[in-house]
Amino acid sequence: RLNGEMFPSLGLMRKKERDLVSDLEKTLQGLFRSKAFTSNLIGGKDLVETSDLGGRIVVPVKRRKSADAIGIVRGFAEKGGACYVEPKAMVQKGDELSELRAEIENQEKEILQHLGSLVISAAPIIEVGMQSIGRIDTIFARAAYGRMALSSVIPHIGEEGRISVKGFVHPVLAENQQESTKLLHDVVPIDLRLDEVCRSLVISGPNGGGKTVAMKAFGLAAAMSKVAIPVAVDNKNQQARVDFFGNIFVEVGDQQSVSGGESTLISRLNSCSSVIQILSSIESFKSEHDGSPSNCLGSHTLILLDELGGGTDPEAGSAISQAILENILEHKGARTVCTTHAPQLKALSFNDDKFHCASMLLDIDHESGNDYKLPTFQLAYGSIGDSYAFGAASRCAPALPDGVLKRASDILSGGEEGSGDIMRAISSSLERERMAAKSSALEAETFRKDTLKCRGAMISLAKAYEQHLARLEVRIDAIYKDLREDETRNAYELVGDTLAELRHVKKRIKSEQDLLTERGLKMVPIDYEFTEGETVVIIAKGEWDGQTGVVSSVESSPVPSMRDNVLMVTPSVDWGDHIYENRVTLKDVPPSITLPLKRSDVALWNYPDYDW
Repeated sequence: RLNGEMFPSLGLMRKKERDLVSDLEKTLQGLFRSKAFTSNLIGGKDLVETSDLGGRIVVPVKRRKSADAIGIVRGFAEKGGACYVEPKAMVQKGDELSELRAEIENQEKEILQHLGSLVISAAPIIEVGMQSIGRIDTIFARAAYGRMALSSVIPHIGEEGRISVKGFVHPVLAENQQESTKLLHDVVPIDLRLDEVCRSLVISGPNGGGKTVAMKAFGLAAAMSKVAIPVAVDNKNQQARVDFFGNIFVEVGDQQSVSGGESTLISRLNSCSSVIQILSSIESFKSEHDGSPSNCLGSHTLILLDELGGGTDPEAGSAISQAILENILEHKGARTVCTTHAPQLKALSFNDDKFHCASMLLDIDHESGNDYKLPTFQLAYGSIGDSYAFGAASRCAPALPDGVLKRASDILSGGEEGSGDIMRAISSSLERERMAAKSSALEAETFRKDTLKCRGAMISLAKAYEQHLARLEVRIDAIYKDLREDETRNAYELVGDTLAELRHVKKRIKSEQDLLTERGLKMVPIDYEFTEGETVVIIAKGEWDGQTGVVSSVESSPVPSMRDNVLMVTPSVDWGDHIYENRVTLKDVPPSITLPLKRSDVALWNYPDYDW
């Protein structure tokens, strides 16, 4: 409906229409008060129903003869012999109303045609505007998804084909876990690492251990970064990096085709061949357009290959797969992540530096009481994993008969000892070492945190006592002045109390010094003179607490009581930086930064004195 305020002529015509309708209603109400008029109506005066028939207000009448006397017949009822009559007193205004409505309709058509012509003439601009609105809407949708749906981080995007994300969380699994409780395990974050050194990652591990999901995580992170969707992580207070990949190719699942005559192996080889041809065409294009902007951004390709070496004889399949991977890596911008059960492919990282290995970890099922291991869905770099087919078979639903698994175990143990047994032994040893290292790291981290808390509390307490001692010194000065002015005061009693309190405070400060000594530090003596180039330890609260520094200069304070207390210290990075992971590192420290510190803000290394 067109707005009458925007089109005044249309608004005036509609007002006139409303006035005519109001006049017709008043006329009809006057007719209803006439007994001669209502006596011929169906339903009488109280139950009569008016209708709108073709824009005319009509009333139902019993007989045609009576209808002609009342007004003009405008229609007939399908049943009952009744007819609909427009009263004579309303015919003239009804004609005016019909004409007015026809004019209104013509006016609206003209306006709509004019507006339509304006839209057609502005169609290119409107299309650009709609595309801009759609693009802005998708940008806000991506940002809202990253902000509200999951804990996420906006990665740094480079041009070197790197992926470095710590604690990546698969967004589909995370959302399914939030919406449903059907998942048997919590979503386990995994680290994603791929760069110019580790150009090809071979993931091995047990059946059902999460190899394919881990492989897809690389492609998902690259795709999310490519379309500007924040990457889901377990801790958003980190710096992630996912470079721009111009192409992302995925070969996963069984693509065999009966109608096309393609087996599982042939379909996979066809896909790999297509990828190699595309990489070759990209290299040709880059060589022809060397130095152009297109040679930088988007020049890297991420390739995900699932279950390499399968679908045929294991040895032949492994040989073909290794040759394909080596050919792919001949292209400088290619990055591959693949999963496999083939021992030959698992061992590639030991023979070729371009390949790196990773495996999905397992854990012993203590509840079931058997020797099989359950997947933890954790990805460990630098290790290879066994397939553990027996563990996967034990988790079938419905379960396989016990005799089947026992017979399979007898068949396997009765065969010749091969590389599979050696591989399992190496994997088990690596897993045990990894678990021990993880436990030791957790214990060291706990000890570090406790030590930092203890040292912080100790330094804070020492500073508090130092301030208390300063206040007592001021009090002694005031008492001394009072004693000199008032000879009636008991000087011995006042001074004695004050000195006793001073001795108590001094004793407590000395105990804090002992604690610092146990940590290898000592407080700065009052008469100590600093020299340029001397190494000190910053103990002031803040981001520099615990950092070592070098005294660059010693400046005199304008306050007499703080003479020679202002030190200009340049922070340095030493052996302790790898321990304080959350503190400032050398990369974050500008080379020329200096900090103005007081003597009480630093401590000295307490080197033992040996009598040589």
